[in-house]
Amino acid sequence: MMIRKKKRESGQVLVLLVLAVVGLMGFAALAIDGGMAYADRRQAQNSADAASLAGGSAAALWMEQYGITFENFNCKIFNEWKNNDNKTGKELAEDAAIDRAGSNQFIIESGLHNHHGVEVTCVNFFNGAFYERYIDVTVEITSETNTALVHLVYDGPTKNQVAAVTRIRPHAPLGFGQAIIGLNDQGCDGNNNGVIIHGSTDININGGGIFSAGCLRFMGAQSVNVNVNPPVFSYVEELSMSGNVNLNGSPNQVPSGIMPEDYLYVPAPDCDQVPHYGNPSNAYNNNAGGHIPPGNYTRIKFNSAGSLQGGGLYCMNGDFDVGNNDLSIEPSDDGKLGVTIYLISGNFITGGNGEVNLSAPPSNPDPYPAIPGVLIFLAEGNTGLVSLAGNSVSSFEGTIYAPSGTIEAYGTPGHEATFFTQFIGKNVKVGGNARIDVNYQGGKVFRIPTLLNLHQ
Repeated sequence: MMIRKKKRESGQVLVLLVLAVVGLMGFAALAIDGGMAYADRRQAQNSADAASLAGGSAAALWMEQYGITFENFNCKIFNEWKNNDNKTGKELAEDAAIDRAGSNQFIIESGLHNHHGVEVTCVNFFNGAFYERYIDVTVEITSETNTALVHLVYDGPTKNQVAAVTRIRPHAPLGFGQAIIGLNDQGCDGNNNGVIIHGSTDININGGGIFSAGCLRFMGAQSVNVNVNPPVFSYVEELSMSGNVNLNGSPNQVPSGIMPEDYLYVPAPDCDQVPHYGNPSNAYNNNAGGHIPPGNYTRIKFNSAGSLQGGGLYCMNGDFDVGNNDLSIEPSDDGKLGVTIYLISGNFITGGNGEVNLSAPPSNPDPYPAIPGVLIFLAEGNTGLVSLAGNSVSSFEGTIYAPSGTIEAYGTPGHEATFFTQFIGKNVKVGGNARIDVNYQGGKVFRIPTLLNLHQ
């Protein structure tokens, strides 16, 4: 009988155990060192964010101290003009970023060499629709992580590289000074898409251009001459021209999103700050006339000449209908001027045969709860109409803002119409059979304060 001996298997478990230990060590290294690297990267990113924001805050403060606005923004002044401490605006921003990074144990210097420093860039260029004017404070931080196990198999350093950019825009008007802005982002199908300029006369837009997020349409019934100064006609989606139209410039198509949303937004006023005059005690619902105090109203429909109170906020849950009557503003007892008419629902309508002189409140004295620079405001979601019939004796001053509604401005036959306004609506129509002047004045419209945000 032949006896076979079994092969010895001793030692195989040891091999498997060694492999398992190596694998476990690898997982342990990944968990421990990966966690350390993540924590270090988070600390570096937080420090870069804080340093960039500190530099941006210094740049914003410099703008406020020296009265820098969108209109007088100047990169040469920011980069070269020194204050009493012999520092330029750029140097102040750099120093603030370096100091904040240092307080978080990161020593950075001016410049982004080796991806470890701060760079302050002033930007001022025309993008096809408006001037881009802002300051970027960019901070990059590169750090090394002291590993527990990875260095046993990897000889190089474990590095984290992070960046943060804070963008500072100066005190600026809505839409960066465009006189007419259409927010509807649809093309030219239909008749209510963006900005429509129409008629058979001269239409002059002075001090600002035209911007449409969707359709830009020109229609000449007989012959319409459109003069824009500066000659900026910009649109995103589509251009339509019909009839006999003469432009003093060439419309320019621009990318979607070119206009920052922050510069197309007005916060709603607080209507609880004025009295309520709703039904059934609303004396102005059908037969308004005389002096009307600020407040909340169901509707105001004039049947005779009337006046509003300077510095007043008028909140409407229905139409504000001037009709063909005269309407003006009386200064308040404390010298406030101008009014804000806020339509939660309903329309604002003028007939064109009365003398209507309305203006937005100035910022000084503070007209709260009225909004400085805003004359007529259709609330977000109000798809109503602002219909302004201009004539040779009427005057409208300030921003007309209807983000969900339509604005129509036109002249009455035989009368030239002048508007000292900025029109911002979902749809904006300007035209008629009488000469129309839209004179944009930056000091009389709503303005955005200096804005600072972590851009990336």
